[in-house]
Amino acid sequence: MIKRLVLLVTILAGSLVLSVPANAQYEGLCGIIVDPTNLAPGGQLSVSGQGAPPGATLELLFGSTVIASVSANNDTDGTFLFPPVTIPTTTASGDYSVTVRVENGEAFQCDGVEVLTGVVTVATRSAGGGTSTGAGSTGSGSSSLPATGSDSLPMAQLGALLVVFGGLAVLAARKRRSPVGV
Repeated sequence: MIKRLVLLVTILAGSLVLSVPANAQYEGLCGIIVDPTNLAPGGQLSVSGQGAPPGATLELLFGSTVIASVSANNDTDGTFLFPPVTIPTTTASGDYSVTVRVENGEAFQCDGVEVLTGVVTVATRSAGGGTSTGAGSTGSGSSSLPATGSDSLPMAQLGALLVVFGGLAVLAARKRRSPVGV
């Protein structure tokens, strides 16, 4: 009887753990992809992303200047893609923020975020063929990566707890079956 009970509890706990859909952890994510993150004045910049309100008009800002606008797709992810934009040839070297915002001030679909921001480094060509990013800059442009995956620690803790519980149940069942008159 104890074996059946332990087996039933183990199957029930396992089915509860496995019943949570994997895509549930990705709902509501939003962000942008800026490509490339390093370019020369006059270069082309592409920006895409997700998390916009479906059908919303979005504005792309380079620094504080609006350089393009586009409508987000009417899908549940709120995906968007700006056409490639040419950075002016007069742009000085340095790091510039690339920002996407909803035209009417509405928030994106992830925790009330109002703007999505990335960074692009503009570098001028030097006489030696290399690039120069201006005084005081290291030339290593920063970029942000999208959040992926999940935290596996809670599942590992649950697994360890189930192993301990199962071991205790086995020990309890063995002690009850010990011969009495030995």
